[in-house]
Amino acid sequence: MKRWVTMALAVCLLTQSSRATSRDILLIDDFSGGFGPAVGLLSGAGHNVTQIINEQAAGYTHLSDAALLANYDMVVYSARGNVAPSAAALAAFDGYVAAGGDVLVTGVTESIGGSNLDAFRFGRLLLPEFSYFEPPTPQVVTTIDNFITHGPFGDYRGTASAHSNSYDQVFANTGLGAVSLVRSAAGGSDKIVYTDLPGAGGSVGIWQGRNGFLAQPAQPDFYDADVFQGLFLNWAAGGTTAHTEVTPTVYSMNEHPVASTLSIDVYLGDPEVDGALLGSINNLTFSHGEAKLVGHLDAGGNGQVAMTEMTAQVNDVLNRKVDLDILGSIRVDLENLAIYGGSRPTNVAGHAFEVGQADYYTLGLLSVTASLHDPTGPIATLLSGSLPLDIVIQDPFLGGKSDFPDAVLPGSFDLGPGLLSDKAEYNLGVDGIPLYLTSLGNGASLYLKVRGDLHFAAVPEPAGPVLAGTGLVALLAGVLRRHGASSKRRPG
Repeated sequence: MKRWVTMALAVCLLTQSSRATSRDILLIDDFSGGFGPAVGLLSGAGHNVTQIINEQAAGYTHLSDAALLANYDMVVYSARGNVAPSAAALAAFDGYVAAGGDVLVTGVTESIGGSNLDAFRFGRLLLPEFSYFEPPTPQVVTTIDNFITHGPFGDYRGTASAHSNSYDQVFANTGLGAVSLVRSAAGGSDKIVYTDLPGAGGSVGIWQGRNGFLAQPAQPDFYDADVFQGLFLNWAAGGTTAHTEVTPTVYSMNEHPVASTLSIDVYLGDPEVDGALLGSINNLTFSHGEAKLVGHLDAGGNGQVAMTEMTAQVNDVLNRKVDLDILGSIRVDLENLAIYGGSRPTNVAGHAFEVGQADYYTLGLLSVTASLHDPTGPIATLLSGSLPLDIVIQDPFLGGKSDFPDAVLPGSFDLGPGLLSDKAEYNLGVDGIPLYLTSLGNGASLYLKVRGDLHFAAVPEPAGPVLAGTGLVALLAGVLRRHGASSKRRPG
């Protein structure tokens, strides 16, 4: 009798295991190649697989269809069209993930980030440096133990792979809790990034690299018969992880008693090489600015802080006269000048830090409309034919560690009274970040060098009853969360 009970229990456990690893998976490719052998691998692992191709030509209609996405436990999207998904598609993805769906996007490139900041925010990435371009290098898997690195298809923790990334780089926003699953063996950029949302939320994954031949399979990594294939199959099987997304604290310029200011030096030529300073636009002020921070300090002011995102809008300047000394003068208009920044965690010692010591950061412009006009004196002759000059930058124009090797970015961080404010605060100095502006022809170029002092203080938290309600919702969401296919709560 005992033997039959044991056998029945074994059959029951096998059945439950089979159900837990069998999931409904949707594969969507921008182009006609689809996912090739990866479809068979997923089907062979017991998943129900649906494949859709030519999504870019279809106008992202499937990605934007929330009702369609809700039918699947996992969506794998190959964004190899070098065009960011539409706002409608990103909104559908947001809702899908918030309701418990798992998304894996492969083929993300710098061009997607440059054309749509929201696409990189969705991926929990820091926007790449403007000129970041690195030859393919060997990769290594993190030693972090989770269901992707250590799952039913193998334990790949710490495993090196000769398979490389591609020339376009991505960087996990680790301050938010995004995990770099695979990165360059030499350090630096990431190849595979995973972010698990807290509570009932699902997950977001980014898998860098792609096949550029439109009629061929989108991502050869998925069926490499090696490390990456095993990681992909572990991922598809689903699971849980202790590394979940962190909600940053919002700090605002408007909450800080010290005003933030910005100054811009205008150079003829590269200021880091042989550029000549033409003049400066000093004491620009901000209409508003916000920094999202994740940090911790001990009683001595030692710890870490990550600026997961910073955006700030500069007040417009019209017809500002810039004195160029013996060269004469020029008038400048600056409108819609918005700056952006972000950094991975950096160490804080005695409340002080240096952003350049983080293993990755990015700074630069989100947008600007500039006009240089009405020159007087010798500058009018020197730039004859180039003025008036109108410049419009509408896409992120950023740089990072490899672009600004000599940048000095000191700061201070405090969780309470003691520095410049009676609130928690984050202060950042920007000491001369060079940015290419435009070519003037005949080999001449204009550059900007940005200097500034930025001050942010914590935005007051909601009243107690609201916080209590929020905590209760989070608790209930955690109870309701499901990752296995047999019990997964799907959107809708």
